[in-house]
Amino acid sequence: MPPPKLVASYPVDGDRAVHPERPLRLVFDQALSPESIANSLVVSPTMSGEVSLADDHSILFQSTSGWRPSETYAVVLGDALTNINGVPIAEPVSLSFEVGERGVPIPILMYHHIRNLPDDVTEGQRTWSVSPESFRLQMTWLEAQGCHTVSPDQLASYLADGSPLPARPIIVSIDDGYADIYDHVLWMTQETSLLPLLFVVPTYADFPAYLNWSQLKELAQAGCMIGGHGMDHANLRQTADDALDDQIGGVRSTLEKALGVTVNSFCYPFGSYDDRVLNKLANSGYRTGYTLNPTYYQQPYAPYQIGRTCISYDLTLDDFAALLPYGDP
Repeated sequence: MPPPKLVASYPVDGDRAVHPERPLRLVFDQALSPESIANSLVVSPTMSGEVSLADDHSILFQSTSGWRPSETYAVVLGDALTNINGVPIAEPVSLSFEVGERGVPIPILMYHHIRNLPDDVTEGQRTWSVSPESFRLQMTWLEAQGCHTVSPDQLASYLADGSPLPARPIIVSIDDGYADIYDHVLWMTQETSLLPLLFVVPTYADFPAYLNWSQLKELAQAGCMIGGHGMDHANLRQTADDALDDQIGGVRSTLEKALGVTVNSFCYPFGSYDDRVLNKLANSGYRTGYTLNPTYYQQPYAPYQIGRTCISYDLTLDDFAALLPYGDP
């Protein structure tokens, strides 16, 4: 029998915005021995609290006094932890976190085109494109680093109520639905464990430069997550109130009906939004909204202002790795 493996936690390693009253929760892929948990968990600095099994697979530590803002906490699970058959975990589990305002390190990568470019293109084309070779190297590197793509729903639930996430969570978002992404997205779903989030503009599906409805449905059935990007990529700050319903609510219903998916994430066209747009998004059933804010630290109090990291054409793999908190290439 293989050893137990940690599959999710709250908090994730490096979280710098932990809720002071939320319990630590560590979720494993096997039922754990209740007798083994008390001596396996070490919290530093030492905290008084209760260690228990939330269910057969989950360890819960509830601090008596709550997590203090002035401390950085380290949690280690040693090999005293076993499954119900006495098999210990393969290697110690460790993570650190603190209460604060920096945020949760969940990178949201931002792609547009995946294509080869000639030398004489504009700077804008290089900003919004990556080569097929670079894209594959980057996805292969993410998987080798133990990254896990999570859904917008999972991200929202973690930020809202501390629902555990897998280690090294990440979202690979691809905007606009250009036709050139089709083969590379299929490769990603077939050859890696990573799944992308496609932000789709429904009216673009009628144009040859973009994915058509048949391709979008095939990609959704392959596991791609689907989000809204406006009905026609209009600048929402310049959109009248009565038209916002269509740009935000209409895109959701159109995509759900056409593709048979649930759409509860939205990417602002041109990164443009204001309080009016944020309120409309929150009242239209969306759980997260995605910006051009270049950070991978997400704020629990701002689920409609999720930051993203732009991946451009000239990034080397070293450059790519340096943008993220997950290791060296």
